[in-house]
Amino acid sequence: MLDLKINHLQLLAQIVSTGSLTEAAQNLGLSAAAASRMLKKLQTEMNDPLFIRVWRGLTPTDTTTMMLPVVRELLDQMERLEYQKSFTPAKLSATITIGAADNSVISILPPVVRAIREQAPKVNFRILPLESRQFQKLADGGMDFLLYPTQNLPDLPTHFFGLNLFRIERSVLMNRAHPLIKAYAAGQTLKAEDFRKYPRLLVKLQDSSRGAIYDVTV
Repeated sequence: MLDLKINHLQLLAQIVSTGSLTEAAQNLGLSAAAASRMLKKLQTEMNDPLFIRVWRGLTPTDTTTMMLPVVRELLDQMERLEYQKSFTPAKLSATITIGAADNSVISILPPVVRAIREQAPKVNFRILPLESRQFQKLADGGMDFLLYPTQNLPDLPTHFFGLNLFRIERSVLMNRAHPLIKAYAAGQTLKAEDFRKYPRLLVKLQDSSRGAIYDVTV
């Protein structure tokens, strides 16, 4: 029989989500030494290294990949048991991790954080930038919520619940002397093909192990 505790499973799920033992330890409020001992215990019990170090961090072995659905189900069941207790916001001490686009941090989160802190003053918030693995992190517990624009992003996976908050409008910046400014001032309705006639500045965001890469082209 396996001699493991729930915090061992939480660590496993966090490492899968973050690809880093250090970051997983930080998310769980553990010291690096404690997390290392727990990982060693997991490896011993499962008789498997569980993770392989690659250039991007730690990647799960086949054993870990097969374990993960069971681990997630056990963690979900434990969470449901916790919620069956009497919930008192004022006594809640936790960190809520939110993945958010930069404009969400300014436009959405401040009033939300203030409202929650009024009821639950011991709650802390951790804001992470959006990335390509955001849905995986949400599934693994590396994030609790996501605030993201739906345009040009994959559809929400079926096992997640999503809510459209509002529609956003986009603006075009150009020189005051640009021909399109004159056309707009004259009452012309500008269409996409009108903009395609002129050079445009494209900002492309990419994820990497070192953070965001800004690829600017004209």
